[in-house]
Amino acid sequence: MLGKLRRAIAPPATEQRSIQLAGTPITYTLKRSNKRRSIGLRIDDNGLTVNMPLRAPEKWLHTVLSEKADWIVEKLNNWQSKKPAPTQWIDGQKIEFRGEVFTLRAIPSLFASPPQLRGEQLVVHLINITDEQKIEKVVTQWYRREAERVFSECVAHY
Repeated sequence: MLGKLRRAIAPPATEQRSIQLAGTPITYTLKRSNKRRSIGLRIDDNGLTVNMPLRAPEKWLHTVLSEKADWIVEKLNNWQSKKPAPTQWIDGQKIEFRGEVFTLRAIPSLFASPPQLRGEQLVVHLINITDEQKIEKVVTQWYRREAERVFSECVAHY
C-alpha cells in the first residue's frame, strides 16, 4: 500500500516547462530520475533539457537555473544561430550530396523518373513540380539508393 502511495505522490518523470531566464522566455524539458544525484543541463536540437534527482526540491532547480541563466540563454542563442535553414524542395534550390552542392532541377514530365545527376544539377522529372513533399520523397529515396551503393562499395573494398 505504501509503495502505491509513493508512486501516486511522485512527480512525473518527464515534463515540459517554461521559465523566464535573463529576461528571455525559455521552454525546457525536465527529466527526473532516481539515479541522479545532481542537476544536469544539456542543450541540443531539442533545446534545453534539465535532468535532476526524482525527489529534489523545486527550490534547488530554480536556484541552479537562475545561477546559470546567462550561460543557458547564450548557449541556446548560439545553437539556434548554427542551425541550418530547413531545405525547400523547389526548383533551383541548392542541395548537398557527398560534400558538394548541386542545384535541384524539377522538370515537368508526363512520367516521373528517378533523379539523375547532370553536371552540377540533380534533375527530377515529375508530373507536379509544385508538390514539395513529392520532390522531397523522390530525392530522399535517391539519397538512400546512392548511400546503399556507396556502402556496398566500401564493404566490398574492406
